[in-house]
Amino acid sequence: HHIKPADGIYVIRLDGNVLVKRLQLLPGGVLHVTSDNPAYKAFELRLDDQGTDFVILGKVVLVHGVRRL
Repeated sequence: HHIKPADGIYVIRLDGNVLVKRLQLLPGGVLHVTSDNPAYKAFELRLDDQGTDFVILGKVVLVHGVRRL
C-alpha cells in the first residue's frame, strides 16, 4: 500500500532510519521535511529521486500524553 504525501505528520523510513516528521508537499515534487524538535534541521527530498531509500509508513492521527518541558 503506497501512501501519497500531503501536509501532515508521518512516520517515515529514510535511509534505514524510522522517523516521525512533518511533511509539506511543495511544487515540483519536492517534500519539505521538518521536526517539532528544534535540534533537528529541516531538509528537502525530491520524490522522483530513485537513489533515496524513502517510504511513508503511516500518518500520525493522534498524539497523546505529550508535554513540553
